[in-house]
Amino acid sequence: MGGTSHDPEGAARAPGGEERRGHASLLRRLQRLGGPGLITGAADDDPAGITTYSQAGAQFGFGLLWTVAFQLPLMSAVQLMCARIGRASGRDLAGVLAKYYPRWILWLAAILLLLSNTVTAAADLDAVAAALWILTGIPTLVFVLPVAVAIIALVTLASYDRLRSVLKWTTLALFAYVAAAFVAHADWRHVLRASLVPEVSFSGAYLYMFVAVVGTTISPYLFFWQAAEEMEEEKAAGRRTVAQRRGTSPRVLRMIRADTVTGMLVSQLIGYFVIVTTGTVLHDRGQYHIESAQQAALALHPLGAGLGTILFCIGFIGTGLLAIPTLIGSASYVLAALFGWRTGIGEKPRRARRFYQAMAAATLVAVALDFTGLSAVKLLVGSAVLSGLLAPPLLVIILVVTNDKKIMAGRTNGRFENSLGILAVAIMGLSALALLVQLVTGG
Repeated sequence: MGGTSHDPEGAARAPGGEERRGHASLLRRLQRLGGPGLITGAADDDPAGITTYSQAGAQFGFGLLWTVAFQLPLMSAVQLMCARIGRASGRDLAGVLAKYYPRWILWLAAILLLLSNTVTAAADLDAVAAALWILTGIPTLVFVLPVAVAIIALVTLASYDRLRSVLKWTTLALFAYVAAAFVAHADWRHVLRASLVPEVSFSGAYLYMFVAVVGTTISPYLFFWQAAEEMEEEKAAGRRTVAQRRGTSPRVLRMIRADTVTGMLVSQLIGYFVIVTTGTVLHDRGQYHIESAQQAALALHPLGAGLGTILFCIGFIGTGLLAIPTLIGSASYVLAALFGWRTGIGEKPRRARRFYQAMAAATLVAVALDFTGLSAVKLLVGSAVLSGLLAPPLLVIILVVTNDKKIMAGRTNGRFENSLGILAVAIMGLSALALLVQLVTGG
């Protein structure tokens, strides 16, 4: 009996052995897909993003579904570049900026990213608390501080593997939005047509919403987060120094590509189904404006005798708990690079004390913003402006870095990746300009 338990070939020959081995192989493949790429893609669908997609569906019905098709390759290309920076250079993106570029670039990134991420974290924290209020009837502000403390405890005390596992399984909450779309009984022929044939309008409102959708999809904090977590994967494998981490194999790059593209596909599918749901339930009933995550959830109460509200609340809670560590973590990596702190979610708190203190401080500032009485809409607009201004120059820097053979240890961009990156810069640059024009002119 003891020999059987340690004999893989014997286990395979035993009744059901091949089936068990097949299941184990499938689980290993699924585990490989549950890395930084999947977590990054899921974090993109935070309550701030869901609110934006909900407003797009409420205001324009299925009119912006076509944007999913062109955003998927762009965000995949950008995040793959960031992932390769983390693996090939042996450093996170902030570390690369600190090592190879003028100090002012890192200062600019740190200031804008810290402001943008803290404001977005406050909006997401508010959305999580509001969802709990809807489900329990307990006032929103009662939940804000306990949720924040729980998040700080998780990122500080959990090992990297445990944190990654928690964040990975939290992504399952996203599929509540898929369920909501099917409960809504959408006109799928109309959905398919709108997905393939753009319904473009040149009105100011349509342009503003287009800018918002693109801006919430290709987000600067995700650039820093994925590069950092690819580096953390290497640390977790025992490669503690930059020299040990530098360079990567084609096999690892293929795994990273599968993980990242899977994450971006999940991200875009969720945004797609949110637009389908709100376009079906709200737009068709004449409710054209959604200004907060909780309003979106409550507006869907007629769907399935309250099931729509419950599904959206589950999604808000899951994605908020996933996105907030990503937001505060990416900002802390930049601060650590700026001031020379020891970094790493995989590090013990006593070894990376300032890094964890920065994460805790950013979370508590987000809590304070929620207690100021500022509306979630103002918080989201503020973070969108900052992200929109930060994204284009950062995309240019990412393109420069990923074409530098010295930094990338030979794993530079190909022509196709550069083409997608340049297109992303153009779209994000025009989006930032359009957003500024809208705000200045009061459009």
